[in-house]
Amino acid sequence: RSDSVVTLYDQGCEAERCFMVMRYLAGRSVQDQRPGGTWPHDLVVGLATGLAASLCEVHETVGPHGNLKPSNVFPVEGKGVLLSDFLLPLWLDELEAGSQLLISRVLHPWRAPEQCEDPRDYDTRSDIFSFGMVLLWCVSGAVPSVREVEAAAEAAEWPDPLAEVARRCLKVDRDERYADGLELFEALAAVAGGAAAPGAPETEQGAPGQAPSAHRPVLSL
Repeated sequence: RSDSVVTLYDQGCEAERCFMVMRYLAGRSVQDQRPGGTWPHDLVVGLATGLAASLCEVHETVGPHGNLKPSNVFPVEGKGVLLSDFLLPLWLDELEAGSQLLISRVLHPWRAPEQCEDPRDYDTRSDIFSFGMVLLWCVSGAVPSVREVEAAAEAAEWPDPLAEVARRCLKVDRDERYADGLELFEALAAVAGGAAAPGAPETEQGAPGQAPSAHRPVLSL
């Protein structure tokens, strides 16, 4: 169990359809809160630190998420970020069985280049790329193609503490990105220490979005 994911109540398959039952957080995702390109820099920095902390915790306790996009990222006031729709293999199984309903859910433009080539080819570095894409959308409103993403990252008007980190996240070659959430979290801590997560309603789930206890002294969310 991870405190950085939306509460999962059930999962499985019924009548050849896969499902998962999760806590409903209406209107609270990054996509719902503000249109792309309209996020103030202080909120982008807060979102970055909270999301990086959540990835750190998820990568250590669950593994790669594989399906990061603005509609799956939920800022929580004073506590960080919750992630949803993390059971990517379940959705891919159904997609490969012929479901057309899941195309937009799993074949979205925020996924990493390697996932565009093969949806099952993803690891923690793929999440790092999608992290960068979510932030790029927040600051510019753009969701560029793989061929354009590095140029878009260079041209974007990033908050000063995020520019170098975000551009490294958006490298097409996964070996040039941060290895996982912990490495990303520590890089952000070095340039944006003490940034708070952006505002959103509280949940009852402890302190989602914080890094695992062994790493919490690095950055206070």
